[in-house]
Order: sequence, then structure tokens, then C-alpha cells
Amino acid sequence: MKQTILPRELVLIYSPIKELDTPGTHLSAAETSQWNRFGCERKRREFAVTRQLAKHILALYFNCDASAIILGYEISGRPIIDQPRSDLQISWSHHRDHVVFGLYRSGRIGVDLEHCDREVDHMSLAKRFCPPSFYQRLKRLSPPEAAKSFFHHWCQKESEHKVIGGHFLKRLNDTLDEPNAVQSVSVEKDGFILAASYLVKPTVMNFYRMSDDFNIVSW
Repeated sequence: MKQTILPRELVLIYSPIKELDTPGTHLSAAETSQWNRFGCERKRREFAVTRQLAKHILALYFNCDASAIILGYEISGRPIIDQPRSDLQISWSHHRDHVVFGLYRSGRIGVDLEHCDREVDHMSLAKRFCPPSFYQRLKRLSPPEAAKSFFHHWCQKESEHKVIGGHFLKRLNDTLDEPNAVQSVSVEKDGFILAASYLVKPTVMNFYRMSDDFNIVSW
């Protein structure tokens, strides 16, 4: 990954959730305290490894030691970069054993990740939580097309929720027709749906992935 991210350039980085032992990427005292509150081992692993990977990625971007990266969190849980000071914004989302990171310099960002073959009753969820017009549109599609359309919608609303907060289920039923609203985009890559939301529309979106040796390469 190039170390310079231009204004209005949205960068998405995909990685399997895999542990690394780079010096400086370990959890801070505050993060360790939060990690201890998880009763589920899977949640603990997701929490720890995601933050290790985030610090590793940011160290590559800032060209510094990972120990110089300090992550903070808003009350909502949205991550922010406390150190080094920068206009760079970060968001992440994990699903099963996979995670996607979003980096953006032009305002708040939210990202979400889902696997296309996730087995849920998407029609029942759409009928209960989504706008009636969206549910009716799904009914006119074939089952595979309806499932994919539902997950695009779900991912976009999840990522919007990470930008502006509020109640997610209300966000899911929001048509967002008001002016100057948060905007979203979702794409499908290698069996995943990735969504990103922002207040300032990017002019370019670039995709990267984490290699086996923890370098950032084109995806």
C-alpha cells in the first residue's frame, strides 16, 4: 500500500483475522480491560486481533513504530486515531474470520462486511425492518438475487450507522432521502459484500488485502 492517501481517496483493506506478533501492536491497558469483559473466546480473539491489525496497518501508513499508534474510542464505540495526530479516519468490521478496514481523510467513515452466503431468513428480516417498498422489490427477485440485494442494503445501513450513530434498526428502515444525508456504496468481491459510508463522497476507491507476511498488496 502506498503510504500517501489523498483527500477523498477511500481505501479498503481486507484481511483474514490472523494473529501477529509485531512489537507495539499489543493491546493498551484500556483495551485489555475491555477485552477482559468478553465472556466469549471468539469475541476476545476478534477484538484483540482486529486492533493488532489496525495498529500494524496504521504504522505502515504513518511510517512509524506500531507502539506510536494510539487508538481512542468515542462513546458510541467508533474508533479514532489519537496518535499520531492526523485527519485520517478509520473504521473496521469483521464477519466470521475476516475483517475489513476503511481509511479516509475527508471526514467520518463507516464500513461493514458480510459474506454473500450467510444463511438468514432475509425476507422475514426485510418485511419486519426495511421500508415496504424495498420488501416489495425483493419479492419480485429470484431468491439468490433477493438475498444479495438484502445484504447490500443491510451492509450499507450498518456502515451508515457507524458514521452517524443512532438506533440501527431505525436506520435499516430509513430511506435517507433528506438532503446532505450520509451516502453509501457497496461492492461484491470474492464472495463478500463490502460497504462504506461517508458524509463527503470519495472520488476514488482502492482495494487492498493483507498478504500472508502482513504486507498490504492490491486486491
